[in-house]
Amino acid sequence: MEGVDMIRQQYIANYNDVETMAELAEQAIFLLDNGKTDLENIGYLGEGWTGEEALAIALYCALKHFYSFEDAMIAAVNHGGDSDSTGAVTGNILGAAVGYEAIPQFFKDDLEMHDLILHMADDLYRGEVTFPKAFVNSMYSF
Repeated sequence: MEGVDMIRQQYIANYNDVETMAELAEQAIFLLDNGKTDLENIGYLGEGWTGEEALAIALYCALKHFYSFEDAMIAAVNHGGDSDSTGAVTGNILGAAVGYEAIPQFFKDDLEMHDLILHMADDLYRGEVTFPKAFVNSMYSF
């Protein structure tokens, strides 16, 4: 895994954490086609209380349900662990992979700070940082 090797080199002081992350990510991929339920597989990966577990659970959910954003999100949040974190990471992975338009509208309806989130995503895509007028104005409205 070229990406994992890069992370190992970058975070040499965190060797044990990186190894745990790599092992859990590999396990998440291995669990994709074992015939067990999402809840069973997620339980095997942990509860998502650590970054390594949250990433592994999100990776599992995003890959297992790549063609159904809704199913991926349901799997990511329907467990007894840190489901808001695993749901957030899953949504970020899938959102980056499939794009904004592929996310079902009901996930975007009534989303708090929707316009600011879209603005920030566009900035990240363009590699720049700008501040929308509404955001700047709200900073001075105290």
